[in-house]
Amino acid sequence: MPRTGILNIIQDTFNLQRRVIAIAVIDFAFTLGFGNSTPFVHHEAWGTLWCILILAADLFLVFGAKCSRYAYIVIWQVVFALNILFLLLLLPLIPMMILAIYLGDKAINNCYKSSSDDVLEIHTEWIFQSGEGFHLDCDQAKDFFRGVKTIFYIVMMILVVLPSYYIFAWLVVNKFRTKFCSQYELLPS
Repeated sequence: MPRTGILNIIQDTFNLQRRVIAIAVIDFAFTLGFGNSTPFVHHEAWGTLWCILILAADLFLVFGAKCSRYAYIVIWQVVFALNILFLLLLLPLIPMMILAIYLGDKAINNCYKSSSDDVLEIHTEWIFQSGEGFHLDCDQAKDFFRGVKTIFYIVMMILVVLPSYYIFAWLVVNKFRTKFCSQYELLPS
């Protein structure tokens, strides 16, 4: 009887080696896209070096999976374990962004409330005043904050999805490595 379900179909279609190579290719493509579109990578030498290290690790993974070279797979696992650790260290940013969204919404609501109560105009300008002396009225502040909230939501989504994907990828590669090692040890000398 044929197996059903999307995961079973994927397992039947792609063997473990193909899945590992697909992980390396997908990550290589996303790292190139991330590296070209992120100012952190362009302006910081460490960001550029880290992206190059990830790209090299992806190439090592493809080579290790294709040629059954255990050491190259371990290099990828070490680099991505560090990458996962770094991304998990960024998770505390999520509650800070949620707090910033809450406080921003509260400030904008107070701005509209103080405007409707005929409080002095200086009060609303004081709420949304930048260091350069640029003043925003309530509608401008609301529009600006809507963009900031969108960026925060995107960053929060990335901070949840990316480590989850990397943990999944690391587990698949580890499964391939342990399967490969157990087969390698069973071969006669």
